[in-house]
Amino acid sequence: MRPVSRAATRLLIVACGLAAPAQLPAQLVVERAELTVQLEPESRTLFAKSKLVLANRGREPVKLIELVFPAPFGSRIWVEAVWEERGELPWTSDPVQPGAPRTLFTGLRKVLPSGKKRDVVVHYQIDLKEFDQPNSAVGLSLESAWLRGAGWYPLPAAFDAVPGELTLTVRLPKTWTLEALVPHRTLEDGTRLASYELHFGRLEPGQVILRARAPRSSESNPPERRKP
Repeated sequence: MRPVSRAATRLLIVACGLAAPAQLPAQLVVERAELTVQLEPESRTLFAKSKLVLANRGREPVKLIELVFPAPFGSRIWVEAVWEERGELPWTSDPVQPGAPRTLFTGLRKVLPSGKKRDVVVHYQIDLKEFDQPNSAVGLSLESAWLRGAGWYPLPAAFDAVPGELTLTVRLPKTWTLEALVPHRTLEDGTRLASYELHFGRLEPGQVILRARAPRSSESNPPERRKP
């Protein structure tokens, strides 16, 4: 589904009886996040699917959701689709300047009542070409990669914490070495990629949750043994 226009978003806001979308996100809490990531070092691209379990802790029902991709990745984000259990959702996002956050507006098919939960899934990719910031939330090169506990996937606009629980499924080149801070299990061992699953409880936003590195040239191309 293509993103809807800004005019369509305004109509959605009016139809929901809202004066402004900024009134809503403070009600939403991310109880759990399930992140699926594929790292492609050759193209410097991170492909991701973020499933957010959203709980409405406010008094009013929620119809319009405002999700934010943090800076500095806003202009590097390409959103492919937004889903909930009933199907694909309409969404819109204004263009942003390099280095700025990006806000995604999406309307639910059915209102989320107070005290209830709803799963929302966002498919997207992050272009990391010519991006080299050692302290950023995510990094990817031909030699290494890392992910932090937050700062690279979308969260409700007024939610200034991290999910209460996080599951990360990551696909890496098979030859790379995974350096995880928690126990993990291998999901599959393909010809090109290997998949791993990691579970986290309480996280800090800046906490590194994964590091991986490519084999050194001496490891990938061991010297030939001379015949005696």
